Amino acid sequence: MIMFFEKTINSIIVFNLAKEDGKMKSKSLVVAIIFIMFFGSFITIFSTDISKADGNEIYVDSSFHSYGDGSAQSPYNSIQKAIDEAEDGDTIFIFNGYYDEPLVIYKNLRIWGGTEGETIIDAKSSKRNTIEITADHAELINCTVSDRRNYKTSPIGALIYVNANNVKITGNIVNRTESWGIHLDTSSGDCVINNNIINDTKKGINIYSSDTNDILNNHISNCSEYGIHTSFSQNNRIYNNNISNSSYHCYSCIYLKHK
Repeated sequence: MIMFFEKTINSIIVFNLAKEDGKMKSKSLVVAIIFIMFFGSFITIFSTDISKADGNEIYVDSSFHSYGDGSAQSPYNSIQKAIDEAEDGDTIFIFNGYYDEPLVIYKNLRIWGGTEGETIIDAKSSKRNTIEITADHAELINCTVSDRRNYKTSPIGALIYVNANNVKITGNIVNRTESWGIHLDTSSGDCVINNNIINDTKKGINIYSSDTNDILNNHISNCSEYGIHTSFSQNNRIYNNNISNSSYHCYSCIYLKHK
């Protein structure tokens, strides 16, 4: 529709120019040409912005071993490959399976796992963090992230590490590590950590120097230290979380140290 509208406007202007039978002054011609160029450019930019906002769908399946182009029929077999090939605003759908890879999410992407508990990210890596999210407005949904074989060696590592704003971590299972479950680090703000199951970690959720985040509806259990720990942070909204069987749980597990 947009392209048709652009062509219609141009046709009307050209038609009016023809009606002058060569008698139009050069000034009017210049004005008409400028109008065509400006309006056409405006429509092109507008159309491009809409296309970017819609984003593309990219698929990942660890069991697919032929050539993958990211389509549902020929998915990539690596999540990081999909991230590298994606553009801001895209959505990555991950089929159920086992994914042995650490991830760096450095683009504004929505990353969806498959059936609850069946999309497992468990890297054989000693990297401090299994998943690092450094892009604003990224989303991680419905994945299981764990370190069942205790590859992590850093005492301040995390299964999911966030150093960005407006990130959403929703409906994930985060479990079995001797480090932290979810860590919001310096400058993270306006993030939403909602409806996750966090089990058998050192700290369930650690918030450091990060303000105005929402931590809600999470089920946190069996933490060797704190269920939720905040320090040098303020104006975080922490509510309706179920914390049990942790060294410091319920209200006593929330250690607040304001700036």
